[in-house]
Amino acid sequence: QGAKADRARRLQLLRPTRARADRPQVVVVNYEVLRDLQAEVDGYQADCFICDESWKIKNPTAKVTKAAIKLADKMRARNPRAKALALSGTPVGKDIGDLWAQLRLLGADAVDGLTYHSFLHRFANLRPLQIGGRTVQVPEGLRDPAGLMRLMLPVWFRATKASCLTLPLKQHLPPVWLDLPREVRELYDDVNQRGEQALGNELALTGEAVKQLRLHQICGGTEAVWNGSGTSCDTSLEEVRRGLNGWTVRWIASPKLEWLVDRCRERFLPHPHL
Repeated sequence: QGAKADRARRLQLLRPTRARADRPQVVVVNYEVLRDLQAEVDGYQADCFICDESWKIKNPTAKVTKAAIKLADKMRARNPRAKALALSGTPVGKDIGDLWAQLRLLGADAVDGLTYHSFLHRFANLRPLQIGGRTVQVPEGLRDPAGLMRLMLPVWFRATKASCLTLPLKQHLPPVWLDLPREVRELYDDVNQRGEQALGNELALTGEAVKQLRLHQICGGTEAVWNGSGTSCDTSLEEVRRGLNGWTVRWIASPKLEWLVDRCRERFLPHPHL
């Protein structure tokens, strides 16, 4: 969290010592950190590099793709036995070119030493497309599916639902009615009123707004309250968030979250203190 300099400082301060070789260290960062703070991430001297949702590094010209490949290559240069993993449910979202960067993350051998354009010319049918005043070659379909499979088989593991562990049956519960405390109901009504004022009664909320509202219903939230002291017109957003200069921030509890926690403890967790 925080500005780039703050995140870099935290990564440096949290870096573990390697004196205890018997204790593996796990560092989790998002793709923004991977892109912007390569040196700080590489300072952890990783022995294993895992890219979850690896479709995010499918664009060979993107900074995050270049950063991921560079960090994985540096890891292998330090330790030839080090491994990189790419995990994705949809490795090919647009065309076969999406595979190149994800395979290249695993090493140059995984793409048979091919550059992105060489990979396309070898495995994809290309058609010309006019963009402005220039012509580009766009991949469309497979040219050599057997050759692509030979390339991928050494590094590809596909897990299907049938091959996974037996999953428990889905449980369908009747609706659970929860009494909302006064401050929670006021927060719901306030969010609803502001949404109608901003969007109009006839305009439905869609996309990310709906997701955030649903998450807010589960997790509760915070509310900034002006107490009348200080100079509100000169207050920055950061001061409001921190409850300074006349503002007080209070936490709004969530009966839904509390019910879910109790449900998990009763039904799924093996120990009451977990």
